[in-house]
Amino acid sequence: MLVIMNVRVIQHGEYAHQAAMICANHISWLDIPVIGSQIPTYFLSKAELRQIPIVGWMAHQAGTLFIKRGAGEIGEVRSLIEDYLSRDHCLTFFPEATTGNGYGLRQFHPRLFAAAIDSQTPVLPVALSYHCASQPELTIAFGDESLGANLWRVLGRWRTDVHLTLLPLQSEPQQTRRQLADKSMHLIADALNLPAQRRGLDLRAPMPEGPAAAPPPENP
Repeated sequence: MLVIMNVRVIQHGEYAHQAAMICANHISWLDIPVIGSQIPTYFLSKAELRQIPIVGWMAHQAGTLFIKRGAGEIGEVRSLIEDYLSRDHCLTFFPEATTGNGYGLRQFHPRLFAAAIDSQTPVLPVALSYHCASQPELTIAFGDESLGANLWRVLGRWRTDVHLTLLPLQSEPQQTRRQLADKSMHLIADALNLPAQRRGLDLRAPMPEGPAAAPPPENP
């Protein structure tokens, strides 16, 4: 798929080849094949994704575990996650619970971080950013497009480079799930050079448009 879409993945950092819960910012339907091309992992996604044409099929082929949302499903989901982690698998999830445009980060939902704490499994934050030399503006995110329009536009780019940055493993058992979620979010935001006002955005808040302005130069 990445070859067809002319997507090149540039990895920063090394994968430790151990069981981990991988959390990443979410920009595009390409995120799953991009991460899967570099790290052997299963993915966690909401069950509704399975019904989306093409994307649902791709997610299934990538080894996605489709989970139902709701308070009544928490125990079953946690047992499923702990079963995979006990077999030294990696599980990847997107704690923003929706796609963004790459110019900001929504607040990370803490629920799935609890499974990492309960199973004493480290969390690996991963930062994703998309670039194209011939089209400097970010045009990977869906926005208001249909999937077909997005596919066609990405195919029309000369080449898309994806920077995949593996950040330090987080394995501090004394943290709460909220603390672990927030720390992971800020590590990813730091890797993306996002200022404070562009991280931890509410789910319903509009995403910033365009890259953040460069900070003013320091006085000598």
